[in-house]
Amino acid sequence: MELREVTPDEWGNGYGTDAVALIVDYGFKQLCLHKLIARVQESNAASKQIWDSLGFTQEGFQRDEFYSDGEYVSYYYFGILANEWDANSVNANADFA
Repeated sequence: MELREVTPDEWGNGYGTDAVALIVDYGFKQLCLHKLIARVQESNAASKQIWDSLGFTQEGFQRDEFYSDGEYVSYYYFGILANEWDANSVNANADFA
């Protein structure tokens, strides 16, 4: 799944963080997933901040992973386990149970 952010004039309002929190909560509570991972382009600091703020752990960094539009692109990888999500008080507002 790829999640795209809202339009630039709506950036900074927390919509991306709220959307990700709902999707992650659904994945753990309804689909009973054990782990979720996220891939973030190195140049996308706002996206990296979303995963950090939701308690994801940076698990890796792949340099020059893809070649796109004439340049190599590097990515951060983030992960979170179901028990880490449940223990994170930041996620208290995301509720599908």
